[in-house]
Amino acid sequence: KASHARLVSETTTALCALDRVGWSVTLLSLQDLVWQDLRIRDSDLLDSIVREGLVSKTNAASLTADKNRLGRVFDELDVLVGMRFHALVLAAMNGVPFVGFGEDSKLRDLCEAYGFPFIGLVQFDAGKFVEAVGKVASLVPDKKVTERISRAAKANFDVLDDAIL
Repeated sequence: KASHARLVSETTTALCALDRVGWSVTLLSLQDLVWQDLRIRDSDLLDSIVREGLVSKTNAASLTADKNRLGRVFDELDVLVGMRFHALVLAAMNGVPFVGFGEDSKLRDLCEAYGFPFIGLVQFDAGKFVEAVGKVASLVPDKKVTERISRAAKANFDVLDDAIL
């Protein structure tokens, strides 16, 4: 079973490993995670990692609806590791490879569609985190996959629109 302390510890260990080999890390805050009896606000988890002070090249950012700010945040990323569906979608739309982790089947499906790694919370550990980042670092999300997913999402909204009207 995942716990907040284990998740923070494993994430911090992974970030330290990435830091040692020269990676710069941006922690993005989006929303709350509720899974089993685990409740984590992104900002609480990220703040607890930053407070540890073990990772020298770490900064934090929050995603906003400001299109220009979003673009700047993603322009600075080499890889996104996230547990939020929309963060992974935005990464793909901005040409940033990603690794998903969590317990959401939408995340798993999105990672699978792009051929990128997904790590379940129960299996999450620092080694898998670092290995997954290394695996995708030189990849670019396939634009054809993004276009296909975008068309499917639009079709879903069209069906919803037809049902409501």
